[in-house]
Amino acid sequence: MLTSKKLKKPLLRSQAKERRIIKELQAPLTRRDYHHELDFQGPNRFETIFRHSQDIIFVVGVSDGRILHVSNAVRLYLGYEPAFLQGRYFYDLFPDEAEEPDRSALRDHDIAFDAVFPDQVFLTASGEQVLMDITATLIPWDFRNAVLMTIRGTEERRAAEKRQRDLIEELKLRLSQVKALSGLLPICSHCKRIRNSDGDWHTVEEFVGDRSEAEFTHSVCPTCIGEHYFELGIDFDE
Repeated sequence: MLTSKKLKKPLLRSQAKERRIIKELQAPLTRRDYHHELDFQGPNRFETIFRHSQDIIFVVGVSDGRILHVSNAVRLYLGYEPAFLQGRYFYDLFPDEAEEPDRSALRDHDIAFDAVFPDQVFLTASGEQVLMDITATLIPWDFRNAVLMTIRGTEERRAAEKRQRDLIEELKLRLSQVKALSGLLPICSHCKRIRNSDGDWHTVEEFVGDRSEAEFTHSVCPTCIGEHYFELGIDFDE
């Protein structure tokens, strides 16, 4: 019978492993390591990027689709050791039933800009399937063409897209609530009623209220008080 103590052990081991991996990826460079990085010459100087990038970086051969180089982040997000993937086919990381990125696009020798393949299904080392976004561009590598792929999870992009959709919907709602009056308004010179397009006459309050978000509250201006309520003796000049 499994006790709570036995159930906790695998979970604790998994959490400890995850913390160790994150610590390894995010550990600050020591003074000696820092000067060592500065001394990198030629292609080796880019090892810093491969080791410390928070995105997974693959270099894949154009001619055969084999993985030439992979960053340490693959260990954190997909569970593979970089050395294990070296030399294997990149497309082995996709499940059989998954729709793979357009291989012709990835192998196009004339590619000039980044090609983006969102929501690609990858297989983790444990056999789970995760969604990742791929950005790929053609680069020279050891006197041949290769594809540099940057791979990251879809969570940030999806959250940004949701914020954008929510903002657009909010703006549409606000615009739908805005009504504008324009053009010539036929208004009676005596009673000040306004004629609508159907030929019906309405008070200013009715006409404007039906065509805008404005609401009316009534008062009496000083001129009208003097003309109609002069008996009250109100002097607005004081």
